[in-house]
Amino acid sequence: TLEYHNEGFAAAMSSGDIIQAALNLTFICTTSLFAAVNLQTALGKCVESSKFLYERKMVIFMIQNKCLHHSLLKLIGTDEKPKDFSEEEVKILTTNNSVMTSYYFQKAFISFTFRI
Repeated sequence: TLEYHNEGFAAAMSSGDIIQAALNLTFICTTSLFAAVNLQTALGKCVESSKFLYERKMVIFMIQNKCLHHSLLKLIGTDEKPKDFSEEEVKILTTNNSVMTSYYFQKAFISFTFRI
């Protein structure tokens, strides 16, 4: 399924639809984690998408990506942490249900991963 999201990203960029492009990037990062892609490769994709989202000021997608980025770093076992949430990001995190659900899902996934 990763190829479809790559094609979707390319099609969205060629048509100028950056929201669809950001959505496909988010799906690429998320599915990379759950499709058992090498963690370093998934982290690289996550960093690339973070840059794309930051350049285009797509805050909601940036927050979801930052949660995934933190999960990947924890799974890899590094002490590195992504940049803390800004005041604006915290406000979105607490008021947007889909972002909050995604955030708590990531936290639960990592918790259960380390229990096993």
